[in-house]
Amino acid sequence: MDHDDPPDGGLPSPDDRLWRHPSELAASGRPASSGATDPDGASTPRTPRSHRPTIVLLAVIVGLTGAAAATLVAPSAGDRDETRLLPVTSTVPTSTAATVVDAVGHAVVRVSVEHDGRVRRGSGVVVRPDGLVVTSALLVDGVDEVTVTWASGRREAATVSGADDLTGLAALSVDDAGLSSATVAASPARPGEVAYTVASWAGAPDPSISRAHVSAAVGHLDEAQGRLLGLITTSSPVPRWADGGALVDAAGGWQGISLAVPDDPSSGWAVPATVAVRVADDLRRLGYVDRGWLGVWGATLPSADQPDGDPATVGATPQDGEGGVLVLEVSPGSPAAAVDLRVGDVVVTIDGEAIRSFGDLRSALTLTRPGDEATVEIRRDGERHPLVVTLAAAPR
Repeated sequence: MDHDDPPDGGLPSPDDRLWRHPSELAASGRPASSGATDPDGASTPRTPRSHRPTIVLLAVIVGLTGAAAATLVAPSAGDRDETRLLPVTSTVPTSTAATVVDAVGHAVVRVSVEHDGRVRRGSGVVVRPDGLVVTSALLVDGVDEVTVTWASGRREAATVSGADDLTGLAALSVDDAGLSSATVAASPARPGEVAYTVASWAGAPDPSISRAHVSAAVGHLDEAQGRLLGLITTSSPVPRWADGGALVDAAGGWQGISLAVPDDPSSGWAVPATVAVRVADDLRRLGYVDRGWLGVWGATLPSADQPDGDPATVGATPQDGEGGVLVLEVSPGSPAAAVDLRVGDVVVTIDGEAIRSFGDLRSALTLTRPGDEATVEIRRDGERHPLVVTLAAAPR
């Protein structure tokens, strides 16, 4: 997920691409356009071919009527002096685009970071009027200060309040008040629904929008490392310049924070908005996320949905096909130990929510607090038992 890596591999035939090198344009008799730069004076980052959304970017100008048809110019952030022409298609109806951008465009900002002599750029969303901005943790990794730029051209310095591995989010604090913030959608993202990523593209005066469909409401990317859990999955990958942008429903409701994941060129990912607000609030207030802690470690059992399961579960318990999380370790003195949750038990639900993997278990606790009660249903010796657990603060 490095925002600075130049694209790898050679260039395909010009006839197979949606863009052309200036030298190829000259050869074909077509004029070459100059590259766009943002107010920082640095070039716009390029989106690798493998991460270009299936539906190409639409530059949105609020109030525009009729179909959008233009060509945006974005110079490479790599070492080659190369200009990319990104054809814009009118795949998002103008009325929908205007609704979406009217609803959240005022809260979407460009986030610029200088690190090791290079500039990284992505997006962010203002979530509190008092200057709380949430963005991608990877985008601001290794820096203390960033620059936040609104579509109006207004620029402010921001400090990094903290980052959270589980969600992949970071909180920024702007020394200002009365900012226009995003409004959380009335309902969470549901599979099959249309969703839009709205982000600030360096060099463009207005937010840009791309369209996708929600594939899943809760997905995990790196369960083994306990990071990037509980995310919304969409049908189109998020380009690097849109990392930290807003995922929005057709009514303009803010559904999540989009994350660019180069290792997955086929899907898009976003942290649910309710989770993002909670994470950002905690990061600014405490520097970490104060979640409830259960105190178990486990592995995914095979099931009809996940036939392979986790290698750690092989031979460890009779396989009944129901799946769940096999408990492999219970921390001494933990809330789990206090209610006699044992090694060999299988966790099947938490507060009625099905638990099919260890990532499900961790993400089910994302919005809990120390002191909250949770009902953990386990399977033991073929029978189900509900355990009411009082969660604690995680050891630090």
